[in-house]
Amino acid sequence: GGYLGYIGYFCLAAGASLGTGVTIEGFGTWRQFFVLDPTLLSKLGLSLAFAAGLFVVSYKLKHVAALPSVLVAMPILFFVVLLISGVSLDTARANKWIPEPEEHPHAGWETFQLYNGFQNIAWHVLPGQIVHVIILFFFVAFGSVLDVAAIQTEQPTPLDADAEMRMIGISNVASGLTSGFTGSYIFSTTIFAQRQKVTSKMAGVVLCLGEAVLFLLPIDILQFFPGFFIGGIMAFFGIDIMLDWLVHSREKVSLREYLLVWFTFLAIMFTDLITGCALGVVASACIFLLGYSSTPAFQIRRGIASSCAWSYEDTRALLPLRRNIACVEFHGYLFFGAALQISQKIQKHMIKFGATEVVLDFEKVVTLDSTSAKAIGALVMSLQMLRVKIVFSAVGPKHKQMYRLLMKNGALPMEEEEEKDESRLIVDCLDEALCLCEGRLLQNASRAKSSPCADSIAGQIGQYLRSFVAPLPYQPDDSRFAPADVLELLQGIALRMESRLVDADTPIFAEGDPCNEVFLVLAGSANLEGSAKSRKGKQGTTKIVRKYCPGSLIGVLPFQVNAVHTSNCRAGPSGCTVAVLSRTTLLEMEVECPSQASLVHRVFLRHISHLMQIAFTPEVMLFSPAGHVDREVSDISDVEPAQA
Repeated sequence: GGYLGYIGYFCLAAGASLGTGVTIEGFGTWRQFFVLDPTLLSKLGLSLAFAAGLFVVSYKLKHVAALPSVLVAMPILFFVVLLISGVSLDTARANKWIPEPEEHPHAGWETFQLYNGFQNIAWHVLPGQIVHVIILFFFVAFGSVLDVAAIQTEQPTPLDADAEMRMIGISNVASGLTSGFTGSYIFSTTIFAQRQKVTSKMAGVVLCLGEAVLFLLPIDILQFFPGFFIGGIMAFFGIDIMLDWLVHSREKVSLREYLLVWFTFLAIMFTDLITGCALGVVASACIFLLGYSSTPAFQIRRGIASSCAWSYEDTRALLPLRRNIACVEFHGYLFFGAALQISQKIQKHMIKFGATEVVLDFEKVVTLDSTSAKAIGALVMSLQMLRVKIVFSAVGPKHKQMYRLLMKNGALPMEEEEEKDESRLIVDCLDEALCLCEGRLLQNASRAKSSPCADSIAGQIGQYLRSFVAPLPYQPDDSRFAPADVLELLQGIALRMESRLVDADTPIFAEGDPCNEVFLVLAGSANLEGSAKSRKGKQGTTKIVRKYCPGSLIGVLPFQVNAVHTSNCRAGPSGCTVAVLSRTTLLEMEVECPSQASLVHRVFLRHISHLMQIAFTPEVMLFSPAGHVDREVSDISDVEPAQA
C-alpha cells in the first residue's frame, strides 16, 4: 500500500512537473511554487484544475464516452482560446505553455544505430553489472507482484497471478533485447480503463498499435499538446491512486496495517524507493511477529467424546466422567511467542477445572522451536506434580524435529522410560487418546469393561440387553437392572439371535449391503470406516470413525431408516464375536411373541436416545481463539447419533 501510494505521488509530481516545467522530486522541492510568479502559479493551477475536472467526470459521469470526450475537447479548446485571444504559437511556446518542437526529431528505431553492429557496446563493463541485474530482477518482480495485487482490487474476477507474471517477464525480455527499459504494469492506466467500463482487449490493441506508429515515425507527439494537459492527466492518475491507497484503504484494513501503509510511504519519500520498501518489509515482519506472538496458539476443550462405542453401562458411567478429560489442541507455529501462553494459561485452566486426564494434541502444529518445547516440558512437569495423566497425540515420528525437541526438553519420556512411564503415553491421533482416557476413567470408577460372566452365549446376550431396559432415573425402582419378569423375555430374545464369529479385518457388513441385521458385540472389537479427506478436500484413504466395544450395538439407526449401508464395518485386529438379530427374526417375534418384539424396540429406542444425549451434551470450550473445529465423519445414517 505504501509503495502504491508512492507511485501515486510520483504521478502527481510528474504531472506538476510536466504542467509547469519545474522539476519535482521530494517534499522539499514543492517550495519552488511558493513564489509570486503568476505564470508559474497559473500553470500549476490549470494543471490541478484539469486533473480535478477529470476526477469529477470520471466518478460522476458513468457514460463510456464522457472522459474520452473531455480529453479530446481540452486541447481543441486550448487552441481556440489562443486563437480568440490573439496569442501566437511562438508566444505560447516562449512562455512554456506548449513544448518546443525538436529541430531534428528522430524515430524510435534510430536508437538501434547506437549499437553500430554491436561494436559500440562496452563488453568489459558487463561483469560488473551482474549484481545490479540480479538486484533489479528481484526488485522488478517484487514491484510486479504489487502491481498485480493493485489491479486485483479493482478486478471483479480472480486474476491468474502466475500468468500475469509470465507475461511481465516475457515483455521485459522483449524490451531488453530491443534496447528498452525494464518495467511492469502501467496499472494506473489499467485501473483507469476498468473504471470506465472498458473491458475489450481492443483497447490494448489500439494502444499497442498507436505506440508502434509513434516508434516508427519521426514525430514528437508532445509538441501538439499543452503542458497542463499532459500534466493534468498525470496528476489525475496520481490523485486517484493516492486517495485509494492512503485514504480509502482505511476502510479495508486494520489500524495497524493502515499505519504500516503510511510508514512505508513516508519511508520511501524521505529515503529512496529501495530503502523505503526494505524498511516497509522489515516493519511488516515486526508487526507480523508482534501480532502472531500475541495470538493464542492453542485451544482447550472439555467434555469431548471419542469415537469408541462402549457398552450401555459404560456409556452411562462416562457421561459425568468426561468432564475430567481436557484436550489441549495446539495449532500453527509454536515458537517463542507462544511459550509464555503455554506455561501460564494451560496450567491455570487445568487446576481450575480439576482435570485428571489431559490430552496434548499436535495434529495441527506446523512446527515448533526449542522455547515452546521447553515450555511444554515445564507444563508436563507441573501437571505430573498434580497427579494428572497426560496423553500425547500426533507428535510425529521419532526421527522428526517435533518429537526430538519434545523428548529432549522433558515433555516426552526418554526411550528407555517410555514403556515404564504410564503417566505420559504417546498415541497416533486425538481419537485414540480420548479412547485411552475414557478407558482409564472407567477403570478408576470400577466399571467392568470385560464381558460379563455367563454360562452360555444366550446368557451373555441377555445380560448385555438387560442394561438397555433398566429403570430410568425418574422411575421409583432403584435397581440398576430390569425387573425379574423381563428376564424371561430377554432370554427368549437371546435364543433367537444368531452368534457369529468374525475374523480379524473381515467385513461385518459392507457398503451397499441391505440393512437387514443389527449386531451386538460380545467379544473383541469392530470398526466403522469412513472416507478421510485430504487438506485440499479430496477423497483420501479410509479412516475409522467409530469403534465398537463388547456390549455395544451396531447398525441400529440404518436398520431403522436405510435400505442399504453407506459405509463398511470390519472386525478389529483380534476379530470379534457378534450376536445378530435379523429383520426376519424380528418380524417373526412380532407375530409369535409381541412382548419380545416390543422389548427389542425398547432396546433400540433406549440405545438411540442415550447416544442422542451424548451428542447434545454441551462441549465446554475453556479457551478458544479460533472457534470450534468440527470433526469430519462419514454418512450420518451409518454413524451413531453421538458421532453425527
